[in-house]
Amino acid sequence: MKKTILVLVGLLTAACVGTSQNAKFYSLRPEAAVAVAELKTTIGIGDIELPNYLDKPQIVTTSHNALELKASEFNRWSESLSAIMQRVLADDLASALPKSLVKVKTDSREEFKYLIKAEVNQFDGSWDGDAVLDVWWQVVKADGTTVMKKRTRLTRPAGSDYISLVEAQSRLVAAWAEEIAASLKK
Repeated sequence: MKKTILVLVGLLTAACVGTSQNAKFYSLRPEAAVAVAELKTTIGIGDIELPNYLDKPQIVTTSHNALELKASEFNRWSESLSAIMQRVLADDLASALPKSLVKVKTDSREEFKYLIKAEVNQFDGSWDGDAVLDVWWQVVKADGTTVMKKRTRLTRPAGSDYISLVEAQSRLVAAWAEEIAASLKK
């Protein structure tokens, strides 16, 4: 009897010791944007505000009707999504405006002719559906004057895995950068 109990305890312990799936980490990447304008100026990328459901390390996907959100425990952003978006937007905007100095504003004393501020409403996707970027953004001059306020909603096919989704999201940020560059050209 004691042997049977010990064997059962051993089997139960072994069953609980299994291995868990390793987490994978992702980052957006700048796209090779086409130069949109020959604007020579300085542009800062301010903080990008995210809704609470995105302000976490897990990559978020939605159901096709966008009512159900899923945050993946094993597919995560390599750092804060806001920081990734700032850096990639700066790189994509610099490609679209090759004569301009574009960088993330990291110090409150830095001065730029223009500052881009953004509030993201949606940045997710559904499998075999679309990745979506829905963002309110504005261009503010150094003196605090708002030059432009605009809402941008862009979609791209998301694919069926996390790599495809993140690649689509990278293309969305690049398209947003081209839209900002075109508006600054005016």
